[in-house]
Amino acid sequence: MNTTPTLRIGTHCLGDRDIMLLRGLVKLNASTPQGAGWTFVDHAPFDLVFVDGDATPQATIAALELTAPTVKLAKSSAGNDPYLMQRPYSSESLLIWLDKARLHAVTRPARVPELERLASQAVNGMQGVVGAIALSIPSADTSAHFKLRKWPPTALLAGDPARIRMATMLAKQALKIKELALIAQQPVDSVVQFLNTLQATDLLLIGQPQMALAHASAAPAAHGKDSGTVRSFIGRLRLKLGF
Repeated sequence: MNTTPTLRIGTHCLGDRDIMLLRGLVKLNASTPQGAGWTFVDHAPFDLVFVDGDATPQATIAALELTAPTVKLAKSSAGNDPYLMQRPYSSESLLIWLDKARLHAVTRPARVPELERLASQAVNGMQGVVGAIALSIPSADTSAHFKLRKWPPTALLAGDPARIRMATMLAKQALKIKELALIAQQPVDSVVQFLNTLQATDLLLIGQPQMALAHASAAPAAHGKDSGTVRSFIGRLRLKLGF
């Protein structure tokens, strides 16, 4: 009986050549302790993500890093980035990352099946529990401000960079629907759907400008100097998630 867990590899902004080479190396090393159980998938959640370090925006990479170890493939190793795998890469360099990602997958908190189901329904636009109980935030509501009560579970974010970006903005400050849509560069309908999902799981603080902004202004005092930059904020979130 095979007890090797299935581990999921995702890619972003990679060309066909890189994907073909990575697939070949993973298949070639499938019988090794590091390579056993890995498979390429098209949709989150991922246990390891490979991105084109020369073409992927840093904001997208930072969002992906919040949910899974993210390896940047690049021609140059300038800056000694520990998350960079320099081209041309080999089985040895790939196996190092497969081993690290396996350890992370084994030691992270277990996913909650119910949240996985809700997240999947929300991401795929399916009708279901979330759609039935959380359609109370109209897109025309221009006065209310929204802010996170606490960071959403990884399963609810479903590895979606757009959701992670919106959650990051809502964790930092109270925002209106249109403000969040503009900052996150998302359609208003997508923003409303995400807010409804957060409300359904009691993760969302909703209020008029005076109340919501009062909560938002309390955050910098609690965090001191670290709250002044997006980099430090993302660093704290990555530490909280265990990588």
